[in-house]
Amino acid sequence: MSEQNNEKRPYKFYPTKFTLGLRLAVGAYLLYTSYKLLDGVQTGEGREKIFIGLFMILFLIIGLLLLVFSAYFLLKGRYEGGPADLNPKAEENEAPQETQAPASIEADIQAEEASDQNPDNE
Repeated sequence: MSEQNNEKRPYKFYPTKFTLGLRLAVGAYLLYTSYKLLDGVQTGEGREKIFIGLFMILFLIIGLLLLVFSAYFLLKGRYEGGPADLNPKAEENEAPQETQAPASIEADIQAEEASDQNPDNE
């Protein structure tokens, strides 16, 4: 059981191209939010004005970074399976791992059957 916990399984929830598109949308939303905070900076007073200004600048920087890097990676094809994928043999490396798993399952099933046939082990 400890062997199963130590194994690292590669989880891929969404394709990389979709994730980059989602980052573009989040970056655009942060820029929009930064623009809307501009009104709060103009009408705010004291510390409120300072905090709104700081968050406006923070949202502006993060939004721009997300937009620029995500757009760059999408346009240059630097995502998994894209034209500039640096590891085109990723699929070949994953194939042997999938074929090894059923063999270990078959060995476990055979071991269970052998223990069921020998009642002396209990």
